[in-house]
Amino acid sequence: MKIPRLPMEIMDEIVLYTGDPHVANVLKDKISQYVLDRIEKNILIYGNVQGGKTAEIFNYINENSSCQKVLVIQNSLLVLKQYEQRLKSKNIDYQIIDKNTQEITKNLVLVLNNKYRYNYFRKVEPRRYILMLDESDQTIRSCSIKTSKNIRKTVHITATPFNSTLYNRCIKVPENANYYGVEDLNINLNSADDNTESVEKFLKTQTGIMLINKYSYVNEMTYLAEKLTLQFQNVPVILLTSEKIMLLNNQKRYVKQKSISKIIDSLQEHKHIIFIANRLSSRGLSYVSSDYTRHLTFQITRVRTSITSFLQSLRILGIYNCKNKLNLELVINDHEEKLFEKHVKFLNNFNIEEKMLLLKK
Repeated sequence: MKIPRLPMEIMDEIVLYTGDPHVANVLKDKISQYVLDRIEKNILIYGNVQGGKTAEIFNYINENSSCQKVLVIQNSLLVLKQYEQRLKSKNIDYQIIDKNTQEITKNLVLVLNNKYRYNYFRKVEPRRYILMLDESDQTIRSCSIKTSKNIRKTVHITATPFNSTLYNRCIKVPENANYYGVEDLNINLNSADDNTESVEKFLKTQTGIMLINKYSYVNEMTYLAEKLTLQFQNVPVILLTSEKIMLLNNQKRYVKQKSISKIIDSLQEHKHIIFIANRLSSRGLSYVSSDYTRHLTFQITRVRTSITSFLQSLRILGIYNCKNKLNLELVINDHEEKLFEKHVKFLNNFNIEEKMLLLKK
């Protein structure tokens, strides 16, 4: 049915009367921006962990190319570097807010989620803009600009929208046929805290990358890195803390590469790579080569009590375009099995529609 050509003022009144964000979105080309912003205040971009949300973010940015957008990302230089690489690959112009910023010159600006970057941003804050919060269930807690009167609407981006925020509209990322989720992992139960057996199993595979992110303290991570490099001297062990260190052939050196993908690229001659990390193995960071041909195949982790923290820690999840089915191994302690099953049950029963709030007049 063809929608009649009515004056924008009348279309505005119709949409305001319905108070329905879905109607507003369908008619967004026939109503005023004022009405669309009034109806559609909180948008959610939702998809699986490492399931293609970045592509959907870029789609939204391109669809709103003429609008000023402010993208808040995690307070991580590794995440920032990863964003820069991907924006450049898509030929999307952007500007990073830092202490040297004097004015806004691009329609897309990136702000790290810390008080210093927010202070720099306030000095040049645009009059009207769309606020985009990457990993919003986390970044929103410390985002000091989230209540600015200059915000037209807020776009929340997360794979774990389990908090109390309600949304007017959800842009759901289509699940890729080559996506490997929790149900696709081979679960290995370890009865001891010794990782040697799991590492030996990993090294028997033809090639792969292992991530160990079960430890919280730097001294534990450092001890493990030194232990593994003594046992497996020819395998590069990358320790990611506040410093990036590689242990290989009884030598220790600082890693110069500024992104995880570049680290992996620099180790092409090695069939196996082991990463040990904690904070740098969660939200937003992908353990994959620049050409996406090398990725995690093994992960040793602990089952966090929080479903959000646990799901975000599973960096082994993702889209892998391989002809043959992959064997992705996840190692957890045997006493964590029941908690793991509880998390899987929650994920299977989670319904994003329950998080939606349709604003009525």
